[in-house]
Amino acid sequence: MRDLPLGPVHLIFDVDVADALPDASDLVERLLGAGLPSLQLRAPGRTPEERLRRGTILREQTARAGALFVVNGDVDAAIALGADGVHLPAHGPSAAEVRPRLPSGMLLGASGHDAREVARAAGADWVLLAPVFATRSKPGAATLGAKGFGELAALSTAPAYALGGVDFDNVAECFDAGAAGIAAIRSLLDPRGPDLVTRAFALAR
Repeated sequence: MRDLPLGPVHLIFDVDVADALPDASDLVERLLGAGLPSLQLRAPGRTPEERLRRGTILREQTARAGALFVVNGDVDAAIALGADGVHLPAHGPSAAEVRPRLPSGMLLGASGHDAREVARAAGADWVLLAPVFATRSKPGAATLGAKGFGELAALSTAPAYALGGVDFDNVAECFDAGAAGIAAIRSLLDPRGPDLVTRAFALAR
């Protein structure tokens, strides 16, 4: 298996999705116990204080398990939490603009939906390409499909992760199309999530 920045499978812990679940914290522990190598806090619309509060809990969980902790879209919170990395949304500063703000050794990722956004992600340690399949997070959005994902991934200088509707049934398509790894929200925050972690490790090259 190649040395991947996030490992072959990455959980995006969206607080809106997690808060609708009765046992999100227990699910995270189960995922980490199954070998989940990395987790990203995504808290859109939340205050900086809320991000720090939620991030502190997740940071402690990942640290105990030896997993990487990433913060979505908030460089200040990532630095304050001592995160391993920060992930940039497609609409915002580019990887080249943000990199100088980061402490030495902090990883940097970026999102991309088309060739232009993949180009803006140059210099990132990874890129999340989405949506690959239909997803509840972006209802009605045009999807890349496995073929489209593969074409975009080929343009990236960084390892490309498949995001959007990735689940146990289509995860093999992502790796066959050239994914370095997969990223997911709901299909990992699910009782079957630990099985998806195991499946991703088995498929990774």
